[in-house]
Amino acid sequence: PVNVKSMTEAQLCADPTPNGKRLPRAMAKKFKRTNVLQLLRVNPEDIVRMHPSTLENMRVVGMTLTERRAMYAHLKDVGPKWKAMQADQMT
Repeated sequence: PVNVKSMTEAQLCADPTPNGKRLPRAMAKKFKRTNVLQLLRVNPEDIVRMHPSTLENMRVVGMTLTERRAMYAHLKDVGPKWKAMQADQMT
């Protein structure tokens, strides 16, 4: 689901995934506990408008290699845009 941030663990487990299966409770708990994973469901253009320190304040402890790779692939276009905005006085 796109609105993972506003859903509870129980709702994440109850709603079927695109392949028709249900999300295991452990995965739903991890999704809610490791809030940086919630960025995977946010449009990168919306992430660009966030301040980079927002990302630094999110939990990254306990992420698997696959999760880290997914985050890297999702955010690879965001970094250069943040770097370009660094010269602006208003950021």
